[in-house]
Amino acid sequence: MSTSTAVGAWSSWSFAPNAQATEVFKAVTSKLIGVGYKLLASASQLVNGTNYAFIAEASIPGPGSSFNYPVLIHAYQPINGEPTLEGIEKLGPPLNQGMGSYGSWSFPASANELTVFGAAIHLLGVNYKPLGATSQVVAGTNYVFLCEGKVVSPDGSEFAALVEIFQPLPGQGEPSVRGIKRILAN
Repeated sequence: MSTSTAVGAWSSWSFAPNAQATEVFKAVTSKLIGVGYKLLASASQLVNGTNYAFIAEASIPGPGSSFNYPVLIHAYQPINGEPTLEGIEKLGPPLNQGMGSYGSWSFPASANELTVFGAAIHLLGVNYKPLGATSQVVAGTNYVFLCEGKVVSPDGSEFAALVEIFQPLPGQGEPSVRGIKRILAN
């Protein structure tokens, strides 16, 4: 994980969290009932102890399947003592289970979602790797991808982002990027 040498600065996102971050994540999510959490990325901030930000896949079990979506979890690990959960925030578009709504996220993104993503992403200077996706059927399809991003340079930093893509109906054009929103740790 890339870290800053300045006290109070957040590290870059790490998509391969270290053992200490993983331990804090497990400690604060293991006590939560009704929703399961799978760690995808972490960032940290050295203060009087350590603040952590985690990106996780949340999963609500249901009959025959589960409903999944990404979340941003904040936790604090004091110098001495047990870590505490500071908050959980849902990432991405509003989720509903009705006609015209975004549905459950797929982790990892499906082959079809990856094909749409590859056809739309033509950005120089940044490599994006989709971690998961959700879609909404309209006159075409809106997609939102949770992505690991990396600036293309020898010391390029990693970041997390939500990438919005629209795929028109067949014969009406190619998929295109509608927006990119970085996910900040703080």
